[in-house]
Amino acid sequence: IVLATPEKYSDIAPYYTELAKLFLGKKKSTETAETYIGEMNRNIADLKTRNTGLSKKAVVFIEDGFVVTGDTLAGQAMEQAGMVNIAAEETGYMMSAVAIAEANPDVIFCAAGSSEAILKNETYAAVTAIKNGAVYEIDTAALAFAGEGFCAVLQDMSNYLKQ
Repeated sequence: IVLATPEKYSDIAPYYTELAKLFLGKKKSTETAETYIGEMNRNIADLKTRNTGLSKKAVVFIEDGFVVTGDTLAGQAMEQAGMVNIAAEETGYMMSAVAIAEANPDVIFCAAGSSEAILKNETYAAVTAIKNGAVYEIDTAALAFAGEGFCAVLQDMSNYLKQ
């Protein structure tokens, strides 16, 4: 059995419904998936409410050379949670280092173990996030694939953006 990874925020509910069917059967799966998705949507709506007026701009590096763009699940989740993503208008996980520097994010999120390289990258030397030491390592896989900890990562990001 192959399940396509959710690519958009709207793909999460059908994905988890199909996943639940594999383990719980058709009758229980709908109820279980609806409960999970309902809780996830409430958590994200709560984040959006708490993030009202949040003006700090962020960028999320999934891995070297790839960022969360507006057409991705993670980008749409950031928007749903009321966060400002400097790559929201970009597509395909692509935004040049020069464009990132010009957008001047206040906060940079990245995968575990990659913050040092970002901090040392000369292209980003004048970026506000670098100057203020606002580079934070997060679970980018949970964010990109709506895995376990998806809402917790969004909450962590929100907390960092409020600092």
